[in-house]
Amino acid sequence: MDEAKDLFQQAANCYKLTKDYEKATAAYLRCIDMSPDDDSDQAGYYLEAAHCIKNLSTHKYLEFARIAIDKFCICARVSQAASLAKECGEKLDEDHDYEEAIKFYEKAAELYQADEQPTQANQLLVKAADLVVLTRDYKKLKVAIKVR
Repeated sequence: MDEAKDLFQQAANCYKLTKDYEKATAAYLRCIDMSPDDDSDQAGYYLEAAHCIKNLSTHKYLEFARIAIDKFCICARVSQAASLAKECGEKLDEDHDYEEAIKFYEKAAELYQADEQPTQANQLLVKAADLVVLTRDYKKLKVAIKVR
């Protein structure tokens, strides 16, 4: 099983090099299927799948990223989870989906705070507050500016 997983990982890497991101994503998903009991491996493969599909489908990117974030947290890789949540917030910010971006920035801030990185957390809370102002949902502003 490990040998097959390695071959799928190699295939995914080759597909990425040829910019065939759909096939690369499919190969990473096969790697996940072959790692049923290893949350750490699965988190890494979900992260790679998310990066491959990022520019093709924001919906799928977020789906894979959410799973990776959860699995990183389970494996005590909170900093990686926070970094990915921040990346999701940035993608949504670029796509002008501010309400969802706010949620990811707040999630990332929460994770950075849990990982004892208050500076990172505060920076993301400020980004969330900026987006709250853009959405003109001033009721949320109090929540968004709870600088720790």
